[in-house]
Amino acid sequence: MPPRLRGQLQRLQQLRDQLQAILIRKQQWQVRLNELEGAIRELEKASDETPVFKIVGPIMVSSTKRDLLSELKEKKEIAEASIMTLDKQEKLLRKQLGDLEKKIAEELSAKGEGVVGG
Repeated sequence: MPPRLRGQLQRLQQLRDQLQAILIRKQQWQVRLNELEGAIRELEKASDETPVFKIVGPIMVSSTKRDLLSELKEKKEIAEASIMTLDKQEKLLRKQLGDLEKKIAEELSAKGEGVVGG
């Protein structure tokens, strides 16, 4: 196999690994976002007089509904922004992968070697 093709195949594997890492991180942020949205919904149902608590490290401390809602909404915004950033990275990587796969396939077919795998 020519060194250039070998290098392209290595790059292809690197891009696939990067994509997999991004998809995992995106899924983790999505889970976090779902948890935050659920907590916000439940907290909004509570009356203003209902005692609310938050966990800080190994302890639970009291808070106000207003402060806790503000904190959760801020964390939700961060989660949404992180997901949007990861979406952009995913799209870019998928394009790079597609372009590189096409280039490799063209080189293989030009050499008469055929495409291995699928």
